[in-house]
Amino acid sequence: SVHNAIGGIHSIANKVFSPISAISAGPDTVCAALLEAYTQLAVRPGDEDEILCVFYDDPLPEPLERFDLEQHDVQALAVRVSLAKSVEGIPVAFSLEERQDLQEQAPVKKLACTDQFLRFLLQEDTSTLELSADRRTWRWRKLARTSA
Repeated sequence: SVHNAIGGIHSIANKVFSPISAISAGPDTVCAALLEAYTQLAVRPGDEDEILCVFYDDPLPEPLERFDLEQHDVQALAVRVSLAKSVEGIPVAFSLEERQDLQEQAPVKKLACTDQFLRFLLQEDTSTLELSADRRTWRWRKLARTSA
């Protein structure tokens, strides 16, 4: 599929033999990809120390842009995910639950989840983030950093 193309080209060009997953989950994509990375690390401890999550998107072409309800400022983002504590990383925890407010509402254009997640990571005075996507609410919380 087109979603696997970039990962496939990268693995061939750089002789990468590690598993590659392509996630396409609409507004849940960033969170779903991070959950996938966490799961890969958790179910096979010792196989990999970290996983590289790469997010990329393009604006929809003109005939379809009216269906895009997210304002995208960030078009690409790479995040190294690890279960190990590190003085370099930003430790986070997350929870996931089904949304309870699924009544029909008028569509509202909002800042894309990728943009919100990046701002959450970069803003030192922000300790929590709640992302409500299609059917789920993802809650992210920064944890205390490990000291050197």
